[in-house]
Amino acid sequence: MKNWPNTVQNNRKKKDDARYERFLQQEEERRKIDLEEAQYQAAVKQEIIGKANKQIYEANDRVKAFQGALLYADVLQVNKYFFE
Repeated sequence: MKNWPNTVQNNRKKKDDARYERFLQQEEERRKIDLEEAQYQAAVKQEIIGKANKQIYEANDRVKAFQGALLYADVLQVNKYFFE
C-alpha cells in the first residue's frame, strides 16, 4: 500500500506539496514586487532630496544676486534690440 499512488495519505501529501509550491511562487512574486517598490521609493526619495538641495542652493544670497544680474542683463539686451 505504501507505493500506491491513489491512497488518502498520498493524495493529502500531493495537495500539501502543491499548496507549498503555490505558496513559494506567491512569496517569490511578493518579494519581486517589494523589491520594485523599494527601488521606486528610493528613486522618489532621491528626487525629493535633489529638489530640496536645489531650493537650498537657490535660496543662497549669492545665487539670488547672480540670477538677478542675469535677468537684468537679459532685459538690457532686449531693450537694446527694441530701441535700435
